[in-house]
Amino acid sequence: MLLGAGGHARVVLDALRSTGAREVVAVLDPDASKHGSTLAGVPVVGADDELEAYPALRFDVVVAVVGFGRHVARHALAARLRADGYRLATVVHARATVARGVALGEGVQVLAGAVVNPGAGLMDDVIVNTGAIVEHDCVLERGVHLAPRAVLGGGVTLAAEAQLGLGAVVLPKLHVGAGAIVGAGAVVTSDVPAGAVVVGSPARPIGRPTG
Repeated sequence: MLLGAGGHARVVLDALRSTGAREVVAVLDPDASKHGSTLAGVPVVGADDELEAYPALRFDVVVAVVGFGRHVARHALAARLRADGYRLATVVHARATVARGVALGEGVQVLAGAVVNPGAGLMDDVIVNTGAIVEHDCVLERGVHLAPRAVLGGGVTLAAEAQLGLGAVVLPKLHVGAGAIVGAGAVVTSDVPAGAVVVGSPARPIGRPTG
């Protein structure tokens, strides 16, 4: 089961099909205008409340929605699915590179062209989007999202639900705090506090940290 019928869902569906290991049988999306249509040939069968027709003992789920900024919906959705007994499938595109021995949590998505190097650890619900790079010995805690072409130097830690925008760079051995947001194209040269929003090169905070 795929939850979401937008652009990211098409990317995730391509990743699933690239390996041939899993078949997506249906798509759910709360947008009623999409119901009865298809996503790359897979039927959109209704909203999330239709999930009960697909029991947890028989079907895994992929959360194929993303957001950027505060209160990202996919985190609450993943928690609710687990509470209902569903397993969130881990997705690695056939054209992604994940080093041997890298620890991948449940619900992780590593998409086309992404690289995850030796010693890295990706906890539950991490997204390493198209072409992003996770260098050696990085730790990405629960719910982290790297947008396309984001780059982490070696030994970086991203705390839970931190987000990096398109093309953002974090220099080696730095720490980005929980819920922090690094804007597109930013270059992080020092630790980022939890809840902060930083932009620019070198990255500087906008406003005060929250959370």
